[in-house]
Amino acid sequence: MWSGLVFGKENKGGKFCLCLPASIGIHLASVLSVWKRVEGSSLINWSGQSLQKLAPTLSCNADIHTLILDKNQLIKLEHLENYKNLMQLSVASNRLVRMMGIAKLTHLRVLNLPHNSIGNVEGLKELVYLEWLNLAGNSLKTIDQISCCTSLQHLDLSDNNIPQIGDISRLSSLKSSIVGL
Repeated sequence: MWSGLVFGKENKGGKFCLCLPASIGIHLASVLSVWKRVEGSSLINWSGQSLQKLAPTLSCNADIHTLILDKNQLIKLEHLENYKNLMQLSVASNRLVRMMGIAKLTHLRVLNLPHNSIGNVEGLKELVYLEWLNLAGNSLKTIDQISCCTSLQHLDLSDNNIPQIGDISRLSSLKSSIVGL
């Protein structure tokens, strides 16, 4: 079940709508606080468009801060370098097997990649501003690079194949985590 939340400034079609699974529960306020920080920012929502890849010619406006690509058929995250100022990326319920390209998004604060087929965490070392990471429902076996995300406040790794959690003591900003070993 999904909950639609309306917030933000009026924009041509009304207010922005952020849809989150109702099961997000405890994280809801946290997600909204991060998303609201860029209220009024440019948003692209290409959810449910049956996209199989991102073409280099798709809108690459430097003012785009939020990109939502949920419920498509994406296998790879290509051409993300066109979105240098991106602060929020959601690619939920696709067919991603890797996180390649994420490292180029050095301003990213929210990374939402649940319900894909991602096997390894990669590209997080450069994401020093990352506050919210959702990798639930993937095929993760290790989480090596997560300890580099020292600004991380919320982490969801539920429904993966992670046998044990390594040292996450460096994540001093972490407020909530769902791991589910």
